[in-house]
Amino acid sequence: MTSHLDIPGTPLPLLGVTSQMSDYTLGGDLFDHPSGTQLLGSYTHLCLLDERYKLMFPFKGGGYFHYVVRTKQDELVSKEDKQQHN
Repeated sequence: MTSHLDIPGTPLPLLGVTSQMSDYTLGGDLFDHPSGTQLLGSYTHLCLLDERYKLMFPFKGGGYFHYVVRTKQDELVSKEDKQQHN
């Protein structure tokens, strides 16, 4: 998961820039792997991602109740499995 904001944060430290990364970008290093729960989004969907699951739902008024839960390996989580993890 990357963003164009991560581009300056990757090569500039390798080129000798010593100031804090937050001084020149809102992104990070492309090679750092985030941990913990993350909120991701696009123009059409939002996704809540943790170490095991992805909760995805459309980014529009009535779509919040049409969510999909998948494992981190993109396997669909069944309704029965969802109820066991509540």
